Amino acid sequence: NIVCVFNLSPQVETVTIAGLSPDATPDAASDGATRKRDRLTLGANGFAFFAEPAGAGELVVKFRGRRKRPA
Repeated sequence: NIVCVFNLSPQVETVTIAGLSPDATPDAASDGATRKRDRLTLGANGFAFFAEPAGAGELVVKFRGRRKRPA
């Protein structure tokens, strides 16, 4: 599985991602994305791709306090 997170806005956005491995880093194809612990910062129109290992637990992404589950 590939986890894709997009920032379609013209400003920097930070989201919380719970459930990713602590050593997971954005794929090289990502743009404007940095991760520190459970925080992912995306630059204006930035995006990040993560490889989700088989058997991984639930992945939860929070945007400004709202809980979103990837489709």
